[in-house]
Amino acid sequence: MSRRKMSTNSPIAIRSSPSTPPLSAMSLSPHLPQKHSNSKSTHTTPSHYKDFMRRRFSFSSPDINCSNSYSPYPPIYKNKYRLEDRRYSKPEIDPLDSFSVLPEEIHLYILSYLDVSDLCNAFLVSFTWQRLCEDEFIFRNICFKNYPCLRDLSKPPYEKTWQKFYEQKKKSFGVLGGPIAQAACMDDICSKLRSAGLPIVESYFTQKRVPMVEELHKYSAVLVYSYNSSAFMDGQLMGDILAEYIDNGGGVVVTVFTNCNNLRNGFLKGRFYEQGYHPINPTRQHDTNGKKSLTLGKIIDPTHPILDGVKSLDGGRSSFFCPGSLHPDAHLIAEWSNGVPLVAELKKGKGRVVVLNFFPPSSDTGDPRFWLSSTNGDLLLANALAYAGRSSVLRKARLAWQQQIAWSPCEDLKLMQEGATREFCFKDEKSKRERKHRILGKKLLSKLFPSLRKLPNEP
Repeated sequence: MSRRKMSTNSPIAIRSSPSTPPLSAMSLSPHLPQKHSNSKSTHTTPSHYKDFMRRRFSFSSPDINCSNSYSPYPPIYKNKYRLEDRRYSKPEIDPLDSFSVLPEEIHLYILSYLDVSDLCNAFLVSFTWQRLCEDEFIFRNICFKNYPCLRDLSKPPYEKTWQKFYEQKKKSFGVLGGPIAQAACMDDICSKLRSAGLPIVESYFTQKRVPMVEELHKYSAVLVYSYNSSAFMDGQLMGDILAEYIDNGGGVVVTVFTNCNNLRNGFLKGRFYEQGYHPINPTRQHDTNGKKSLTLGKIIDPTHPILDGVKSLDGGRSSFFCPGSLHPDAHLIAEWSNGVPLVAELKKGKGRVVVLNFFPPSSDTGDPRFWLSSTNGDLLLANALAYAGRSSVLRKARLAWQQQIAWSPCEDLKLMQEGATREFCFKDEKSKRERKHRILGKKLLSKLFPSLRKLPNEP
């Protein structure tokens, strides 16, 4: 009897020796009954197998062959490919979220136009948006937008990534001044700023060398002070560098005596003076000559961030100040008790300039002429630096401190004790209810079965 050869048109044909029957495509499936090409009868698919496959792979699709006759592709293989297509297919688009239709490159391009506050809100939307807001492209654009002088750089100057550079810059501050002989003043200012909540405060004596703009990039803001006429190596160059630093997004806090024009190299000259970067127009210094000290006077803007937590300020025995008039574009925040401007701000270009009209070292240096350390001069200095540098480190530190006070270990212990007391009372009430139920049950049994007697050992 001659064997029929397998059709060459079969998609899955396995060559075999003439002594063995050829294998069809259906023999690859272990669940399907074998059908040889020499069989004359037509075999039908068992009903229980069709039910199993219908439940397993949902044969409701029109391209799945559920007829009784076999097809070249078994249903198990057809559904395998269909399952893979469903697995890697694009999920359904939410009609309310049209942003998800676009690719991630377009997402990053759109997010790069947002400012930092809007990016913080977008960061809280979802995990996908959180990952996009932390992209290096976003932080590079933020740095380029806020600090234009960085656009010529291909990589961040002090860190490996733009994100680390931006985060480190926002919590770093500098103190510039001199002379070196009065190092106690520099140490006192830096210690007061650190105790007020600023994490990184670095000192730089400007008597022998003036820092370049590239060196100031790592600070979000700098505080400038001078003790005498030898504080700066060159007051002209110092003023030019600080003006350029402000134009590129930096913040500067000006104090006495850097705004007093009677000091030769302790006064900020150059562009800083010529182009009006002083919030208070420079004049000759004044003091109270040991008479009644100046205190915090009229508050013009009580909700300003610089005055956050500031309740009092005493200028000390001398209370040094500059009696100059306010710049036309400056915003007055607070005054001394004699009506002279105490705190004011001025926005120039991409940066901010804040003036604190007092000498920043405190009476802890041993000099009673300076502001009293028992008042809030340290908070005023720290708030001014954080505001000039657009930094939120102080606000975050205060929120963390408030949460720590709200959930102190004493409060936790108190809550634990209250919980233990409530649990003990609940157990005591529960035992009383169970005892009462046992007594009522015994009474009910004695009424239903009066013939029952107590056992001798029963209480």
